[in-house]
Amino acid sequence: TTKLDFYKVNLLCSTLSAGVLAAIPFCHTLATMSTLAALLGLFSSGCRLCWPTMVTSMFQGPCLGAMTGLTLAGYGIGGLPAPSLSADLNNEFNGNYTAAFGVMAGAVFLSGLLSFVLMQPLALQMAAKRLVPETDSDASTVAASLSEGLILDNEKSAE
Repeated sequence: TTKLDFYKVNLLCSTLSAGVLAAIPFCHTLATMSTLAALLGLFSSGCRLCWPTMVTSMFQGPCLGAMTGLTLAGYGIGGLPAPSLSADLNNEFNGNYTAAFGVMAGAVFLSGLLSFVLMQPLALQMAAKRLVPETDSDASTVAASLSEGLILDNEKSAE
């Protein structure tokens, strides 16, 4: 079976969201705006659906809940300065929101790219640490699980 790479899905959804955000200032009809808004919602939800799995691949045990909360709190905290930043950009560019949408598109794409470039190697490194065998029998279990594409927790984390 093939596993879905959530880092690639997140990067794809971030890139598509950024493209839709960059296109919104050029909409001239309600139908076009509605279509782009629907696509933006679809692609943005794809990004948000990947985050829990990506965080789970990095953290295990009691810190998982705290790290998930901190990650999702970033969405809320990031939204606090957004309205004033868009208003400032709007005023700076004589009532044109193109710059604000450009900044949003860049931020969305950058978040997807950073998660792909930074989080994925870190998650693989942390998973490899959890797969270090303590005995020879554990080594055969680890080898079997890696060949199947499964990541098993160390026996100590289950106790």
